[in-house]
Amino acid sequence: MFFYFLLNSNKKTVHSNSELFTTISWNKNYEGRPIMITKNDRPLGLFNGDIGIMLRDGQQGLKAYFQLPNGVVKRIQPSRLPQHETAFVMTVHKSQGSEFEHAALVLPPIFTPIISKELIYTAITRAKNQLTIYADPHVFAKALVTPTERRSGLTERLV
Repeated sequence: MFFYFLLNSNKKTVHSNSELFTTISWNKNYEGRPIMITKNDRPLGLFNGDIGIMLRDGQQGLKAYFQLPNGVVKRIQPSRLPQHETAFVMTVHKSQGSEFEHAALVLPPIFTPIISKELIYTAITRAKNQLTIYADPHVFAKALVTPTERRSGLTERLV
């Protein structure tokens, strides 16, 4: 599978997914729709972040297919799926815990403080075999030397 990571807010990512969804189909479930589980369902064995795809199952209509870590492919009726969303793209943060054969990292054209060396590292380690980076070279270079800056306010509250 091939996934794009967008370094934007989830709202923008959802908007990007919605645009692609609207372009492709009016029906929520359609063949080829990539989905990501957003709520754990232990009885089904599906968990937040699991990625699947809607495919036709002969005469039985669409089913959601998920490849489990042990290689087994699980087939589920769309009506039985826990909360999920279309997943043409996702943020680097949402990709944590996932691996893809080929991933792409798309950085904004202008540097912002959210782009850090830790974020770049996380994106790079999501790709098993190949990573494609779409970025201005200056933005990428600055990201590689920018540490994550924490602004939780915890220190001020403790003092």
